[in-house]
Amino acid sequence: MKRLYTSKRHPCPICSNHHGCAIRNDNLIECLRSFNQQDAPAGYRFLALLRNDMGGLFVKDDGSNHQQEKPLYSQQQRHSVKLKKRLSVKKCADMEWLIAQRHRQFQLRVHLSFVG
Repeated sequence: MKRLYTSKRHPCPICSNHHGCAIRNDNLIECLRSFNQQDAPAGYRFLALLRNDMGGLFVKDDGSNHQQEKPLYSQQQRHSVKLKKRLSVKKCADMEWLIAQRHRQFQLRVHLSFVG
C-alpha cells in the first residue's frame, strides 16, 4: 500500500512531527507518536494500534463510518506471547543444564577409562 510520508512541508496532522508518520491512500494516518483517542487532535478519530504497538491508526472524523479496525494484538495475546518467551528462556536454561550434565558424565567416563 502506498503511503505519503510526512515531511517538513507536510507534517503529521496528528502529532505535527515531520518524520516517521505516514498518510495512506485510503486517507488513514499512521502516527508513530500517538497511541489512543486522547492523543488525537479535534477532528480526528483513533481506530487501532499499529503492529507491535508502534503507534496509532487515525482517520479524519468527518462523520463517515470508518469501522474501528480490530486491534492487531489484544492484551491477552501479548500476555501469552510474553509467557511463551519466558517458557522458551526456561527451556533454554534446562537444555544448558542437560548439556552441562552430559559433559560432566563424559568427562567422568574419560577419567575412569584412563585410571582403570
